[in-house]
Amino acid sequence: MKSDILWINILMMFVIYSLFGCSNRDSSEQINDEEINHEKYEMVTEKYLVNMFSSLEPWPSSGAITENGWQYYIQVAKTVQKTDPEVVKESLDNFIYASLEEQILNEEESKIFLLMRVIFDLPEDAPKSKLRSYKGWSNWQLSELPNNRVNLSWPIKWDGHKPRLISYYEGSMGIPYQASLEYEYLKKNYKFRDLNVW
Repeated sequence: MKSDILWINILMMFVIYSLFGCSNRDSSEQINDEEINHEKYEMVTEKYLVNMFSSLEPWPSSGAITENGWQYYIQVAKTVQKTDPEVVKESLDNFIYASLEEQILNEEESKIFLLMRVIFDLPEDAPKSKLRSYKGWSNWQLSELPNNRVNLSWPIKWDGHKPRLISYYEGSMGIPYQASLEYEYLKKNYKFRDLNVW
């Protein structure tokens, strides 16, 4: 009889543990998930990003971007990838607006245009229908390939993990660069470039 009571108590303890123990474990896991989501993005401010954008080398009309210049593009791209998208969009808008006020818009816009092609892993051979224009660069046609194809990473060519320019800056026309809209579109449709090798 005592043996039966002992087994009943053990069984009840097992049931209680299964119900409440698992519940507590799930609750703990949920808290951890929330902490992970909360810590998903780095605490980067809009002002900090704008300062980083300003320090990028512009798209040159001759010569090349220096090795240190490319390394800094990679550094800024990594920061953007880890930053809350809303902060990124606000930073892009404020950077373009500030550049417009200082009347140095085209040169400053070109920095962000190149940066987008470092942040995102864009195909260098894609259907022309995939091309989206957020700024009227004068030499856009150089991005075109045979058979109605286009290099979406233009004016950057990636040799493995190493970037290089394949076209010089030749100016632009039309409205200011809609950088935050392009960022939003690219983030929705393409993956971040893997920059861990740097």
